[in-house]
Amino acid sequence: MGKITEVLGKRPGEAIRCVHSDDNNGGCGCAENCRYCGAAMAILECQEANRRVTRECRIIADLGNESAFLDLRVTATPFIVDENRYIILGISDISHEKRKLALERIFFHDVMNTATIIHVLVDYLQSCDDDDEIKEELGNLDRISKKLLEEIASHRDLTLAENGDLTVELSDVDVHELLEEAAAGLARHRVAEGKSIRVESPSVRVTVMSDRRLIRRTIVNMLKNALEASPVGTGVSAGVKSYGDSRVGVWVHNSTTMGEEEKHQVFQRSFSTRGANRGLGTYSMKLLSESYLKGTITFDSDEANGTTFIAEFPSLLP
Repeated sequence: MGKITEVLGKRPGEAIRCVHSDDNNGGCGCAENCRYCGAAMAILECQEANRRVTRECRIIADLGNESAFLDLRVTATPFIVDENRYIILGISDISHEKRKLALERIFFHDVMNTATIIHVLVDYLQSCDDDDEIKEELGNLDRISKKLLEEIASHRDLTLAENGDLTVELSDVDVHELLEEAAAGLARHRVAEGKSIRVESPSVRVTVMSDRRLIRRTIVNMLKNALEASPVGTGVSAGVKSYGDSRVGVWVHNSTTMGEEEKHQVFQRSFSTRGANRGLGTYSMKLLSESYLKGTITFDSDEANGTTFIAEFPSLLP
């Protein structure tokens, strides 16, 4: 905001352009998503308890041609002037702090685990004298080393995307082939242990002019998210659908249902129902799909039908 007059008379969400600030005629604080907003909860608790309250708040801000994913620390402090009660709301951007925590928790943890497996395999190969077994383990070593490179590239691309420095590279992409490739790769991943992945055959093959790497990254995150939500003994299904010449969609379904809080915050950075300092998967799906692939990503989740995420991309990326 350039001038103080631009925020005078506005509520917090309206001042920072929260995407839900105009969902309801009542404005900021009146939408369904506001029930889970850290800023709204801090203000209400401060009013009721008449004491200083600090909470974390995740907001997606509409900047016109793009979205900003904000991790904020908000502090509501009560004070009295001429017997009138007021609240001062202090807002600090802690996005870098949350990103650092997420990297430490996810990136370094995952990379260390993969590197440890590679080290164990190399150590074993040095003492193995069975040619057939050596050949088999070399195949495993090749697969795992590629997985390590993929993990490093994934976090590199996410960092570049957040900084606005990610380069889009166009090529012809067979979306169904890419989906099958991603599903086959994840079948051996730890998130798929005891679970199945079924890719439905398309009625027609769909090819788009887009960025293969970023579409694949989005599909992998969609599949991983569904697998993580699925209990052992169940599975996920996925497929591709065409919307004529202009758009193509990729859908991923699992039988579980999201809770109300998860539904309203699922795409926000750092939000996760699977432990602290996680939550980059769905966030990166939205960031890559909408900011770089010029598409959309939505979901439906209910008791009768389970949860389905749908990513739609233009057939020709500008």
